Amino acid sequence: MEVLLQLSQYRNALEGLEDAHTRMPAKGRIAHALARLLASCPDVDLRDGQRALDLALRVYDARKTVTHAETVALALAESGRCDEALTWQRGAFEAARKAGAVELVEKFRIGLERYETQPCRPPAG
Repeated sequence: MEVLLQLSQYRNALEGLEDAHTRMPAKGRIAHALARLLASCPDVDLRDGQRALDLALRVYDARKTVTHAETVALALAESGRCDEALTWQRGAFEAARKAGAVELVEKFRIGLERYETQPCRPPAG
């Protein structure tokens, strides 16, 4: 999938993830990757914020990591729910900061800035 994304073949990547998720719905890594692509695909026509949110929440409920929380925020932003996205992103940011995850802190800070503005939808490719 990563190669397809690097080649900007977003539809093929999405179809591959959809197929993998259909065959292995319990695989959290696949569901997480699908949620991220549905929430932030550079081809905005392929995005589906609500489906991304459903998947992201399921993954987060199974394993509450800061990365999964950040994906929930991303899906909320794609759905236009900026205040909720900001709340989730702030939680992920603070947890990463307390854990000393410097690379995540910077990444999550950028998300915080985006979610503080309206509209907060992730930028197109």
